[in-house]
Amino acid sequence: MSRTMLWIGSVLIAAAMGWAAAMYVQGGAPLEGSEDAYLRFGNALRTPDALERTETLVRLTKQLTPETLPGAIRAYHDDLYPLETVDLRILMAYWAKQEPRRMLEEVEGWSDARVQRLAAAQAIAEVAKSEGYDSARAIYDEMPTYMSSAGLPNLVIGMIEHGRLEDLAGFITSFQSPDEHEMVTSIALHQMIRAHGPSVVQTWIEGLPPGQGSSNDLKRVGFRAAQSAHLDNGHRDEFINWITRSRGASWAKGGWRSIAVHWVRSDPLAGIEWARSLSPEQGRDDVVAEAIRIWAVRDAEKAREWIVGQEQSKELDRGTGRLAVHHALENPSISLAMMQRIVSPDTFGNTRRSVEHRWNVLPDKRRIELLKQTKAMHRDRRSRAESAAP
Repeated sequence: MSRTMLWIGSVLIAAAMGWAAAMYVQGGAPLEGSEDAYLRFGNALRTPDALERTETLVRLTKQLTPETLPGAIRAYHDDLYPLETVDLRILMAYWAKQEPRRMLEEVEGWSDARVQRLAAAQAIAEVAKSEGYDSARAIYDEMPTYMSSAGLPNLVIGMIEHGRLEDLAGFITSFQSPDEHEMVTSIALHQMIRAHGPSVVQTWIEGLPPGQGSSNDLKRVGFRAAQSAHLDNGHRDEFINWITRSRGASWAKGGWRSIAVHWVRSDPLAGIEWARSLSPEQGRDDVVAEAIRIWAVRDAEKAREWIVGQEQSKELDRGTGRLAVHHALENPSISLAMMQRIVSPDTFGNTRRSVEHRWNVLPDKRRIELLKQTKAMHRDRRSRAESAAP
């Protein structure tokens, strides 16, 4: 072997050993103090490759101690821009376990609002887990609004996990806006159903006061959140049984529709057949119509093929009308064909108005041609109705 080859081989081996040593020092060697932590976290934070950077930060964080933590914090603070959120989370998760209250005090002076919001969320989660809901609530109550909003989801989760269901209604209504009521209730009931099961959610909803009949009443808000909590967590049968027991209670409006919509997204035919099995008193026609609309949004051609393969019936009229409206602009000929299938005069009239309204954006010549066809369709239907009259 030539000297040149030996020399090249030696250089490559030395380079590899140097790289390995650097990686060991970067992420594997024990931290030797706060200054060492500062230097090595700083180097890691400036690593261009995102995957390598995150892996190194995770390894370094696992070696942190209360003595070396200040160095890591200083490195993050000095390299704050442009840090990725995922890299910030790595430090916040460890810091919150060690000293959540000091973390919150210190980050208030940092210039990046992301840090403050991440710290708030992590501190609430850790304090709720280690000290209980009351301690977490005390911290939450002292936070400025821009931080407390980030800590809110974890506070609600802590409330549910610690079984403080009696405090939930008052906590939700302490917020002013309907949007906040919806958000907090949704977080709470999704966590409640995971922690305690459907029956606890149902009992909690049923125990709420009836309210004034507004859609913003807590019982209505709670039922809307309970729908998604049941359906998103695999409790469809329990939800169906619950709605059946509710016997059309005013606060339980929309339940049948939600089941059909959720079902159609995963299995359109099964969802629509289930919707068709409902009684008229359960709002069958509206539920079927909404199921067909959702299917059309996801796969308009399959929905149209299914409609065409069914016998014309008033039961399918509203769903057929939804398809007509859906196709009004992208394919008016399909829209006209769907309108021809509608049996009910009222549904035909409503659909015609909706379709023609959408056609207002079309060029005049095309719109006039289409309007002539709907007008002729209307005359033909009226003539057949008059001929059939006794």
